[in-house]
Amino acid sequence: PASDGAAADGAAAPTDPEAAPVPAPAARGKRRGFSLEQEALRKQQRHPHAALNVVSTLEPTTTLCGLACKILGLAVALVLLLPLVLLKAVLVLALLPLWCLCPECLLGCAGEEEQ
Repeated sequence: PASDGAAADGAAAPTDPEAAPVPAPAARGKRRGFSLEQEALRKQQRHPHAALNVVSTLEPTTTLCGLACKILGLAVALVLLLPLVLLKAVLVLALLPLWCLCPECLLGCAGEEEQ
C-alpha cells in the first residue's frame, strides 16, 4: 500500500515500456498496436532494464568446415536419391491410369492370383 499512496500523491510511476499507453494506429501512421518503446525493444532486442543481453553472448554453432561438410553431404545424398525418386515417380505416373482402369490385370502381371 505504500505504492498506492505514492501513486495517489501524483508522483510519477517508473516507466514500463510494456505498460505504456498505446497511441491510436492512425495517429502513429502504423497498423500495428505497438508503442514506440515496444518498437524500440523489437529493433534493439535488448530491454532497457536488462542486466545482460543474452544475444550478444551467443556463439555460432557451426564452423565454416562444418557448413561445407553439411553442404557436401547434402549434395551426395541428392545425387544418390534423385534417380530413385525419379524412377518411382515415373512408375507411379505410368501405372496409376492402368490401376484405375483394370487393377485385376496389374495384379495378375505382378503374380498375384485372384482369390
